[in-house]
Amino acid sequence: MQSPLIHIVSRKEEIAELVKKTLGKCGYEVSSTTGDEISIENMNTLNGSIDCLIFDKDIDDDVKQAARDRLKEARVICLPSLDSAGMVIGDAEYMSEPFRLSELTKFINKIFENRK
Repeated sequence: MQSPLIHIVSRKEEIAELVKKTLGKCGYEVSSTTGDEISIENMNTLNGSIDCLIFDKDIDDDVKQAARDRLKEARVICLPSLDSAGMVIGDAEYMSEPFRLSELTKFINKIFENRK
């Protein structure tokens, strides 16, 4: 069975690389959009077969919505949301601070436990 496709959107490339490295070790295929690449236009061109979107806490609501509009079936995880008063996506999972890669890995493993 094909490994789930995960895409992270983070202003900080180093955060995206840590997530990619960690989840890659677990057999997930992970792509990212980082820094100046983050735009509504780029969200509209994401691979339509992405299974899970991960948004870092500093992503604008309009960018999140563009990605959600493009990937309606994808699960959504929003990273540290303790101080987040921004957009609430009805079916999104919000991870609280302090954020740990091990918690993210466990969470994603649980989401996709029957698919890998």
